[in-house]
Amino acid sequence: MRHIDPLRAEDPGRIGRYRLTGRLGEGGQGIVYRADGGDGVPVALKVLRPRLLRDAEAHARLSDEIAMVRRVADFCTARVYELGADDGRSYVVSEYVDGPSLQELVERDGPLTGGTLARLMVGTASALTAVHRAGVLHRDFTPHNVLIGPDGPRVIDFGIARALDNAATVTSGLVGTPAYAAPELLGGEHHTPAADIFGWANAMTFAATGKPAFGADTVAAVFQRILNDEPTIAAVPSPFREVIARCLDKDPRARPAAWDILFQLLGHQDVEAASSAIALPEGVRGPDRLTVDRPERGAVPQNATRPDAYTRPDRTLVVSRRWTRARTLVAACSAVAVAAALAFVLWPGTGSRGAVGPGRVTVGSANFAESSLLAEIYAQALEAKGYRVTRRFDLGDRETYYEQVRSGQIDVIPEYNGALATALDPAGDVTTAARVNEVLRRALPSQLQLLDPAAAEDKDTVTVTKKTAGRYHLRTIADLRPVDHDIVLGGSREFQSRHQGQVGLRQTYKLDFRDYQPFATDDRATIVRQLEDGLIQAANLFTTEPAIAASGLVVLADPKHLFGVQNVTPLIYRSALSAPGRAALNAVSARLTTADLLLMNVRILVDRVDRRTVARDWLSRHGVVGGVVSPPAHGATP
Repeated sequence: MRHIDPLRAEDPGRIGRYRLTGRLGEGGQGIVYRADGGDGVPVALKVLRPRLLRDAEAHARLSDEIAMVRRVADFCTARVYELGADDGRSYVVSEYVDGPSLQELVERDGPLTGGTLARLMVGTASALTAVHRAGVLHRDFTPHNVLIGPDGPRVIDFGIARALDNAATVTSGLVGTPAYAAPELLGGEHHTPAADIFGWANAMTFAATGKPAFGADTVAAVFQRILNDEPTIAAVPSPFREVIARCLDKDPRARPAAWDILFQLLGHQDVEAASSAIALPEGVRGPDRLTVDRPERGAVPQNATRPDAYTRPDRTLVVSRRWTRARTLVAACSAVAVAAALAFVLWPGTGSRGAVGPGRVTVGSANFAESSLLAEIYAQALEAKGYRVTRRFDLGDRETYYEQVRSGQIDVIPEYNGALATALDPAGDVTTAARVNEVLRRALPSQLQLLDPAAAEDKDTVTVTKKTAGRYHLRTIADLRPVDHDIVLGGSREFQSRHQGQVGLRQTYKLDFRDYQPFATDDRATIVRQLEDGLIQAANLFTTEPAIAASGLVVLADPKHLFGVQNVTPLIYRSALSAPGRAALNAVSARLTTADLLLMNVRILVDRVDRRTVARDWLSRHGVVGGVVSPPAHGATP
């Protein structure tokens, strides 16, 4: 279990939507806290030093770096979720790994041996292979940046060191921890994959012996040894000493590439063979002989920021698959880790997330009940296809969550196509589905994709009580014009500022209400109560709001089509889902109707049924996934 220190008097209790629950550590980049985002899932939240992000340009640079990092295949890494800012503090939110760092583990229990050391080396070499194949450099591979979780080692903080170095306008070429720096970096050379390899080997030496290969006393003494002395690796167990020695070569061109290391670890471990065979991912069959392209050792592609930069062949490696030799790996690594490593390395076309099959995805939602319900349906549909889903619901309004989707921090989120089109192009015509699609094709960033829209539609409305409708003879929104000075309109803060909201009511219907009463997006009950009590005379509610029917409210017609097409549509980060994942979400869209939405909203908001149960029942009822069907709400027929 990971050590957590209590918060100090000077620590904030909350940052953004996160409640801080303890301190995980502190370093040159900032303070790391354990935090809770309100969904019960702990996260690691790093508050960055103010000097590192002095302006909007620096913040944007870090945001771009994190978006690149999220392309890394994540079976051996801790996923980065979010870059945010609150009250002058910039922070990075990542997956919480419940385990000590390699540094803490070795200092507490001593050097690793046998299978424990082998698992560490294979797991971290797999992570480094994934990092490099995504076109990312780690730049600070140290024992502090390897966490030992319940499911194996996880590498953290890759890529961020460089972004923060740029942000702080440090002129030195050295980025990272001095004891683990490669000799060429001390001479002012640029960081390359070979420098990461040097740091990895140094960290593995620490794991095996309790000390870095060049000591850890004064910085000057360590630098002198890195530049001039041979590494101290005699105590590294013999099966791994040769690999470590090659990686610590002072000439970066002589160091092996990450997947060269992984091949050697897979094929040359002096461990008693296990009787069981290695399990490959379902549906993947390994050939008896295969050709794998690999880059020149230590080479840095000029287009290293591209996700496929490390898949360009400079030469070819022919590998004979000898299962008798490969079985020795089972004694050192779990079958899951081996399968992930083999599938990733032996099939080189898998550089982007989701390219081969199910992996990890993050499903998000806006901060209202229907969005969270739809996100839960998407999450369960993806889990049924084998995806490991992280849920990050109730993120906020579109202004908040869209940036997280655009930058790749959220992979999947339910959207309403017309509202999204208006947000991206306020002047766009969203009165028909065809025109909405035209706007979205023009305005949606290339890294994002809208999947198939559902027939289910949840549109904005202007709603009044029967008493107000009778008093002012209201049937349409246009009928409000002669009496708008008597009307207080209530709705979300987002509705107040967007075109398909108060702005559009003013421009399209020439309405100038007496006042606008903003509410939290998810506080529909208060809006309805104040409407019924006469504190507001009109309200923005959605067509699937259960209270409209339950309270006998009147939805005013929209003859000028201000509130255009609003079909429920999955918005995804394009590289996050493979074909099975997209098919699963499209299957949801093919079956989801407006009546379904209304029925499910009633179950959640009126009957108080848990959204996971409601989502599971709908998916099972419509044949998207299997399961036990709960009774329908209010005796409705499935």
